[in-house]
Amino acid sequence: EISRTVPPPRQLSPSLAPWPETSPWCEIMMLLIIAVLVVVVLLAIFFLSKTSGVVGAHLSRGSSLLLIGPMGSGKTSLFFRLTTPSEAQPLTVTSQSPNKGVLSIAEVKMPVEDLPGHDSQWPSSLERIGDAKGVVFMVNSTEKDLSGAGQKLYDILCNPTIKSRRTPVLIACNMSDLPGAKSTDDIESELLEDLRDRSEMKDTIEDFEGNIIVKSLTNAKDQSGGELFLFEHSPCPIKMERISVTKGEIGPIQDFCLKLGK
Repeated sequence: EISRTVPPPRQLSPSLAPWPETSPWCEIMMLLIIAVLVVVVLLAIFFLSKTSGVVGAHLSRGSSLLLIGPMGSGKTSLFFRLTTPSEAQPLTVTSQSPNKGVLSIAEVKMPVEDLPGHDSQWPSSLERIGDAKGVVFMVNSTEKDLSGAGQKLYDILCNPTIKSRRTPVLIACNMSDLPGAKSTDDIESELLEDLRDRSEMKDTIEDFEGNIIVKSLTNAKDQSGGELFLFEHSPCPIKMERISVTKGEIGPIQDFCLKLGK
């Protein structure tokens, strides 16, 4: 008979050895660590989504330059200056429906819409805000009472689309060459005072995150001791410029369009 030697049992390597039993405290600690990691990941996703929403707001703006403002501010005259600069400028009347065209400045081409400023047409004009890549808000510098302009500017600043997209607004003080024309500082002061009065009668203006930014515009401090509201506090960038459409002095608007086209 042939004898055979039976080899000894094979030992498992340390890496294949069974896991040692863990204590309940170790299991609790592991669960706590996992829970903390889950919370950190969720918070990171939340903040990233808010950040991307702000960036995406710029990308989601419309494609058109909107000319908005009260009647008699020169919107339609500006429209023809921008869209047909080489042609004789026609006499204009108050628009009852939007005028649409395309401006071409240097290498920038952009749709332009002249929206009616009559109060009866104003709600439908506001509905066009979603098409705005930028807004030119026209003001008659010789107007004694700017409450009509203040009402429309208030509506624009309170518009959720304008706030969320941070649509740039250029306040164009037209007819600045005429006798009795107000300075941009005076127009700014009157508009801010009008906004204060309206914010007291209606809802306050809020920024894109819902923070109240208009409570008092002319007093040194509001009731809560907050900072004075200025146009630079607006959720959308606002700039004021003097122009004269009849004389063709619209350089600030052309610069505004070039920046929008970049």
